[in-house]
Amino acid sequence: MTHPQQAQRRALLAAIHIRKAQLGWAKDDAPYRDMLQQIGGVASAAALDMSGLLKLSHHMETLLQAQNLPASCTRPARPFCPPKKQKYIKKIIAVLLNTPGARQAGRDVLEYADRTARQMFYRNDNVEVRVEMLTVAQLGKVIQALQMHQDRHSV
Repeated sequence: MTHPQQAQRRALLAAIHIRKAQLGWAKDDAPYRDMLQQIGGVASAAALDMSGLLKLSHHMETLLQAQNLPASCTRPARPFCPPKKQKYIKKIIAVLLNTPGARQAGRDVLEYADRTARQMFYRNDNVEVRVEMLTVAQLGKVIQALQMHQDRHSV
C-alpha cells in the first residue's frame, strides 16, 4: 500500500470513529459491532479493506443524515480570498491542472498546493496550511515550485 493510500485509510478510520461518537455509540459498542458484522463481517473497522471502509463510512453518514445530525469529517469550504491573492490562486490552479500527478480522483487540486505550501513553509509545525493563508510572496514561491515540478515531470 502506497503512502497516499495509507493516509486515506487512516483518514477513513478516523472519520468512522468520529461518526461512531456522533451517533452516540462511544459508550455502547454493541450497535457499532453489529453494524461491522453486517456490513463487512468483521469485528473491527481496522480489518476492513478500502472498499469496506468506504461502504461503512457511507452507511454511517446515511445514519447521521437520517437522524438529522450534521455530516462529519467534511472539509469546510475554502475561505474567502482577497482580490490581490485571487490571481495567484488562479495561476496555481492553472499550473496544477497541467501537472501530472497533481489531480487525483475525488480531491480538490488545491489540496496538492496546500501540501506543497506546508512542506515549504511549515515543516516542523503540526498546522493545517491552505494557500489562502499565505502571503503574496509565499504564493509566488509556491507557483515557482509548482512550475519547476511541472517542467520536471512533463513529457
